[in-house]
Amino acid sequence: MQINIGNSLVYLVAWVICAILVLRTFFKMSKEERKEAMSDFKSAKFIFSGGFVILGWFLATLSQLFTLGVIEIVGIVILTIGGVVASLQNWKVSKAKTFGGLILITLAVTIIVS
Repeated sequence: MQINIGNSLVYLVAWVICAILVLRTFFKMSKEERKEAMSDFKSAKFIFSGGFVILGWFLATLSQLFTLGVIEIVGIVILTIGGVVASLQNWKVSKAKTFGGLILITLAVTIIVS
């Protein structure tokens, strides 16, 4: 296992900034909004769509940091499953958003693989 120094800085900056922004927004919420957000995060709908997309993207970028192909494949599979589930959930709401989401997931997988 070899750590790529160039990717590590980009990886840390990107994920740390995202985490800080999410935590800052969460702590600005009122107690009722926090409870509602936590119940949304714990719902199966979020876990199998947004949660899988975030976890898949995290694993795929983590694999580029440590140059591990197996983690990248697992990340891409989880990312794809999350994207498909999210698209299926949005199908009844908006077909245009569904196709947009599928295009974004396809773009993300293409960027990770290349």
